[in-house]
Amino acid sequence: MKNNYSKLILDYFKAFLSKGVGVIYGLILLKLLAIYLSDEDFSNYFIFYNISFYCYTVFFTIQSSAILRYFHIKGENGIVHFVNIINTVSILINLLFFGIIFFYNVIDTFSLFALFVLIQSLGFFNNEINYLRIKHSFDRVLYLLIIQALLAITGILLFKEILDFRRVLMIIAISFLIPVFLFKSKKNLLLFKKIKFNIIKDNLDVVKYSLPIVFIALANSTMSSIDQIILKYYNFHEGLSAYIANYTVAEKSVVFLLSIITLVFVPTVFKKYNKLTINVFKDIYNVVIVFVLISLFLLLILFNFSDLLTVTLTNKDFLNYSWAIPYIAFGGIFLGINSIVSEVFTVAKKSIILMYSYVLGMIANLILNITFIPIYGITGAVFTTIGTYIIMLMITLSLAYKLYIKIKIDEI
Repeated sequence: MKNNYSKLILDYFKAFLSKGVGVIYGLILLKLLAIYLSDEDFSNYFIFYNISFYCYTVFFTIQSSAILRYFHIKGENGIVHFVNIINTVSILINLLFFGIIFFYNVIDTFSLFALFVLIQSLGFFNNEINYLRIKHSFDRVLYLLIIQALLAITGILLFKEILDFRRVLMIIAISFLIPVFLFKSKKNLLLFKKIKFNIIKDNLDVVKYSLPIVFIALANSTMSSIDQIILKYYNFHEGLSAYIANYTVAEKSVVFLLSIITLVFVPTVFKKYNKLTINVFKDIYNVVIVFVLISLFLLLILFNFSDLLTVTLTNKDFLNYSWAIPYIAFGGIFLGINSIVSEVFTVAKKSIILMYSYVLGMIANLILNITFIPIYGITGAVFTTIGTYIIMLMITLSLAYKLYIKIKIDEI
């Protein structure tokens, strides 16, 4: 029993280190790009990276959710076979999609190729990370994250004299690919499996669970970055790089805090509860209180030291939008509460209900951005983000309350 407890503590520590590596890498990358890229290339990199992340979400989220939720149900061989086939289908669809874009000459060939490689490398890398996590191989997760970070940073420094956003995209893509192929697991989650069309029928439960997760992940990533694309579309070029840089600083702070809390909370909930009960709501309420109290302390720091954070983590030329950091972090608190409350639907295995909340939030975000950005520019984008997260939390709380009433009646 003591050995099991010690192993659990060690696993949590390694997982914590992995989260820390991710945050530190992101901040170092942000600093290097702020130094070596022009303002236009800086904003273009983040916009193109976000587009690639949208595509990755669409084509690889089914695989990720299948690994995390059905690994122990379907067995290792079954889930690896399923993921490999879906990977193969995803690659083929990507080739067709990018082939059409290339044929119509929508964007230059180098940018198109960099996007394609980045999407696939993100998919392979995250599949491998999730596979190792579900097997509790946290040491290997840590190794892969460190190697990826070192490769990316080294590549940026080696080519700093000729950097533009296209080369950065390619460097990041390669940094994801190399660790996967060098240190892949024996049952690697890649591709080139013969496509069997009955794979969906045989894994219908996996698909039904995973498809709503695709929409949830897409909505979540869209809400955090679509404003940058809309600002670019409406020609708000001045200050866009500064806004993106300061937004990233604010997002990293809240997301890191949330990830640490969920790192401990989520596995405990799944281990403790097989079905939704009143006690799940009580546990979630307690975690929300802890998260809010720590977030408010963090917010106080951000309000007082936003200028220092901007200069230290990005570039002094971006100081004109350092004021946005605490406001974006304030909106992030509502997103964090929403993420914690959402575990109600995960425990209840009702991911489709959770999808409604995120999709409605995404629609609200798009409407608000298109309405206010043309008038108020970056200021409109900042307060639209806050408004969107509040709206989505209200939707999630109302849906969770309905479940709460139902469970309470059933337990009487």
